[in-house]
Amino acid sequence: MTQPAALSILSGKRVLLTGQTGFTGGWLAVWLTMLGADVHGIALAPSTQPNLFDLAGVDNRIASHIVDLRNEQDTAATVRLIDPDVVLHLAAQALVPEGYRDPVNTFKTNVMGTVNLLEALRDCPSVRSIVVVTTDKVYPASDTPHRETDPVGGHDPYAASKAAAEHVVSAYYSSFFRAANVACATARAGNVIGGGDWSSERLLPDVVRSLVASSPIELRNPAGIRPWQHVLEPASAYLLLAATLLSGKAAACSSWNLGPAADDGELTVAAVVKEFCAVWPATSPVEIVERPSNFDEAPVLRLDASLAEQKLGWRCALSAEEAVGWTSNWYADVVL
Repeated sequence: MTQPAALSILSGKRVLLTGQTGFTGGWLAVWLTMLGADVHGIALAPSTQPNLFDLAGVDNRIASHIVDLRNEQDTAATVRLIDPDVVLHLAAQALVPEGYRDPVNTFKTNVMGTVNLLEALRDCPSVRSIVVVTTDKVYPASDTPHRETDPVGGHDPYAASKAAAEHVVSAYYSSFFRAANVACATARAGNVIGGGDWSSERLLPDVVRSLVASSPIELRNPAGIRPWQHVLEPASAYLLLAATLLSGKAAACSSWNLGPAADDGELTVAAVVKEFCAVWPATSPVEIVERPSNFDEAPVLRLDASLAEQKLGWRCALSAEEAVGWTSNWYADVVL
């Protein structure tokens, strides 16, 4: 993970963090305050109970604004109030199944929410660094690790909305921010795990709920391969990328893959669950069953994150097994 010295430029900076009430956003809020940043958040209220926002006391650490980014006027007014130097945009509808159930809201949140934020930032002379977090789901299924130059798209609403957000950022940078000397980048992270995620229909939170209830663990895609990484890995990359942009290194104005090396993070869904349960202090046998999926999912997603290692000096510090172990221990400490 990133050495603290590399992030010292963020100390004292006014940082706008969207999505502070969410999983990764909550960890970033805590980390930013530890770096000495003046952190202001924009997000909807926490969507789950329990949630990391409350557990970590994020509301007591930062200036948190409950604002819907789909509302153009409220977003603009709050951005003017914050007047940030640095922006980390994580607020999103981040669940594939929810994208199928509510595609309209998914597109409004992930596309127009991003448009509204960037439009508000056009009138913010203080801003110098913008990082927009998307997802590895912008890439189609492939046995070959995806590189940043590969085409992006999406056959489901969530993936398509995030691919569209990539194009929105590119258009705003080329049309407005480059001339204003505002550096922008997008970050495409692989499957993020770690303590504090309570979302429904997400692998490890669902596993925790099943273990606590002593019910069978249902897997919809047990053979699926994903680039698993602990939440602190991409969080460190987002901070490093924001710092790199702020330092004026224009080469960072692009898209970045964030994920483990192929030999560190390539586990199937079933293997992740078995590793999680092996660490969990179980008192009875664990039953794992497969259930049909209601939607299509890519069987394999691989990321080539070599650009981030070469240009940013970033790579995952934990193996997939270590990331799963850390996650299992965190939940056991909290819920048992």
